[in-house]
Amino acid sequence: SAKQFALARDVARGAGERWSGDPLLDARLKSDRGGLELTASAYQTARKLLTAALADLDASDPPNLRVLPKVLVNLATAELGCDAPERAEALLKRCAELYRKHRIPTDAVRVEGDYLSGVAATRTGAFAQAMAYFRSGLALCDAVGPTAEPVRFNLWLNIALIHKEQGDADAAGEALKTAAAVLARSPEPDDLNAALIDAVRADLFLSPGLIAQAMALVPNLEAACKKHDKPAGYLWATARHVRALDLLAKKEVAAAEMVWTELAAAQRKDGSILLARTLNFLGVCADLRGQSADATKRFEEARAFQAERPRCPPVTRAITLWRLAVLADRAGKRDDAKKRLTEVFDVADRARLNTFGEAAQRAQFFARFAPAFELLAAWHARDGEGEGVLRVVARSRSRTLLDQMLAAGVDPRDRLTGDTRTALLAREANARRSVSRLRGQAMQITAEQAESAAAKKLLAELEVAQTEYTEAWREIANADPLTRVLTDPKFAETSLREVRQATHKAGGVLLTYMIGRDASYAVLCTDPAAAPHVFKLSVARAVANDIGDVPAGDRVASAGFRGLVLKPTGKQPDRPIPTATVDAVPLTDVVVARLVNHYMRQIADPSFSPTRGLALVSRTSGTATKPSAPEVLGDAVLPFALREKIRASGAKRLVLIPDGALHKLPFEALLLSAEPAPKYALVELPAVAYAPSLAVLAVVLNRSRANDGEASLLTVGDPAYPEAATGALPRLPYTATESKKVRQFFPTDRVTAFEQADATEANVVREMPGKRFIHLAAHGFADEAFGNAFAAIALTPPVGRAEPGNDGFLTLHEISRLRLTGCELTVLSACVTNVGPQRPLEAGVTLAGAFLGAGSRGVMASCWSVDDRATAQMMAAFFGAVRPAKGPGAAHADALKAARLAIRGTPGWEAPFYWAPFVYVGPPE
Repeated sequence: SAKQFALARDVARGAGERWSGDPLLDARLKSDRGGLELTASAYQTARKLLTAALADLDASDPPNLRVLPKVLVNLATAELGCDAPERAEALLKRCAELYRKHRIPTDAVRVEGDYLSGVAATRTGAFAQAMAYFRSGLALCDAVGPTAEPVRFNLWLNIALIHKEQGDADAAGEALKTAAAVLARSPEPDDLNAALIDAVRADLFLSPGLIAQAMALVPNLEAACKKHDKPAGYLWATARHVRALDLLAKKEVAAAEMVWTELAAAQRKDGSILLARTLNFLGVCADLRGQSADATKRFEEARAFQAERPRCPPVTRAITLWRLAVLADRAGKRDDAKKRLTEVFDVADRARLNTFGEAAQRAQFFARFAPAFELLAAWHARDGEGEGVLRVVARSRSRTLLDQMLAAGVDPRDRLTGDTRTALLAREANARRSVSRLRGQAMQITAEQAESAAAKKLLAELEVAQTEYTEAWREIANADPLTRVLTDPKFAETSLREVRQATHKAGGVLLTYMIGRDASYAVLCTDPAAAPHVFKLSVARAVANDIGDVPAGDRVASAGFRGLVLKPTGKQPDRPIPTATVDAVPLTDVVVARLVNHYMRQIADPSFSPTRGLALVSRTSGTATKPSAPEVLGDAVLPFALREKIRASGAKRLVLIPDGALHKLPFEALLLSAEPAPKYALVELPAVAYAPSLAVLAVVLNRSRANDGEASLLTVGDPAYPEAATGALPRLPYTATESKKVRQFFPTDRVTAFEQADATEANVVREMPGKRFIHLAAHGFADEAFGNAFAAIALTPPVGRAEPGNDGFLTLHEISRLRLTGCELTVLSACVTNVGPQRPLEAGVTLAGAFLGAGSRGVMASCWSVDDRATAQMMAAFFGAVRPAKGPGAAHADALKAARLAIRGTPGWEAPFYWAPFVYVGPPE
């Protein structure tokens, strides 16, 4: 049966008359022949035979438990081949129930049922559900043993395909490696399966435009198709598609069009959903030939085809709409063009909640639609429609953080059910215990032990444990049904009105950024009833063309700082002589990121001088630097015309929604001019309240405020860090002083204070719920290796063995699960609490964001490593303004500005390093 499928099928086809009349043999023959027809992709024939076999089996009592499961699985395969995943799902559920009800031992047929259930879910775009089936199937493979290896290969191959569809090339590549390893273990390797791996690899190469690499795999695909007589299907379609793309890349448009025309004819015949992709490329070819009408016809055909087949890939749908929009705009139909691109939001919103994984995977998938979003914003800006730009920003930015905000206090572990709950909770708990134990041991490594083999082994084990915990948490988030239906696509747009009104009511103006690949914009709203002002941002061409990436800097622990600090950058260059004229170009996301990184690296140095130059690493001359005026970033993101509008508005507060790398930047630290004296945005701008996005700010504004009489405070200072070990953190003496100064502004009976041995994670977490103000003065860390999952506030470690929930590190995941309803403000008086990796179209993944997600209305957090003494002074000044002895307290943004000015006026603390690191994230009132 392994090698002679064709012969077996022929024998079966001729056996019908000889075996007719025997009901048992007849049912078995239909079953076996139906299975054999599947090997030839004769799905309609197989469906007919297997349906008849199932009817015969259903008529028998008791049920034939040897044959019935296989018939159900084979018929489900046929239904999938006939593009009927819903019917396949019903059959597979019946099969799974058969195994449960009759306690049939798990075998390869049961594993295949999970595999096919995943395939059916994939066909409907339910990637999260599909991945759950595939993971379950892999676990069953381990229980079944060698007979399940062919299904194990299929499971890993389809996992790779899901990651590919979501745009996660790295994860797809790893899954393909595992599939290849499974295939290599087979006693009789299947060259058709090897070709399938090559086909997926070719698809992966196409995503970043690596056509030559994909083309190198085509001869193998074509040889496999010829050997196995496959003139259609995935292998053949992939080979033809890559050949056509290669021709198009060589500008052989007519030849490429011929290949896609041939491919389209075959796909129309077998009803392949890939026809939509082929029609899109035929439209591209027509457009390149200058035949706009023909191109529109092709794209409209693709759109109509997809309307009848909701299972077509969402990215393909988006490309169809994008191309139709471009053609409409070119024809002068601007409103129609914008309408088409607005539809892309609906496509993306429907698809994003079905992605596998947690926030990182959703963000990565959603970002695949970014080109359409940015083009729509550019068209609105071109047409002077500031409202349109704001709507695009509201619907496209920080969507995964919005999910988290709407689920404040929700723990996805609480809603897991059945076997999945038991397995995932055990996996997460074991990983968490390992991380806590190993991290506690790492903190005890002494200077003499630091380079030993045992120490290196311990750190390697810690990295493995952290990886396992990260993967376990992703599985938990994926299995949680609630987090997939939280975000109403309309919420982001309706929130815009609320934010504008609240900003105006607080005496403020709203400044929103959109940083794109080709152009960037700032939109200023000074009055909810007036049209917003749109500013297209630019930068000097010489800077844009030459600026390179900042080299990675070593971080070191240092006394007097509340975390790890960068080594000093060295002497600043001389200020360059200004040129009479500046040739400006549009500001792009790449240039913004490089400028922000250069600027922050240098202003976060205590020795920064505003009268000297800024050292920009040159992209064209290796590690060499070129001096620039330090106002270059301020001029780019706060152009003079924008500042004049803000000044003319008379606003007392500025609500600022950054984008891209600007989320890392305290705008108050931007140098705007150096003559006759240094002038920072701190002085020129009103008090600033930041927000990760318009929609997130709307959630914060709608959170109820505590009304419990005198405000309560939890304050933490001077955690007792172990002092003997290399990995130990230096004590922070001024945090104790700071905590005492902060608590003096609150009634004694409303204060909970923890210091030294009492400042443990368990104590702090226990007392957080119900507090209106939370103040944590300690060491803080960002985590660059695991997406900031292990970013933490470092508290007093326990004496003896560390346990999860009390290991001395209050991490990002633990913070996200807190319930901080009624918390007005969380002050993270530590290093880098507003620092973290940036996912596409998202604010950074930070400790500040975690506290917002847990329910706090506002957060004060730091953008770099902070000075212990200056920070203590700043926090005392801040709380003194928020909680004065007499009269009403200042708004948080106003209090922070006053505290900044006070620190800047202290001799020795004039540099932004001392007064600028903290930002207030929250509502403006």
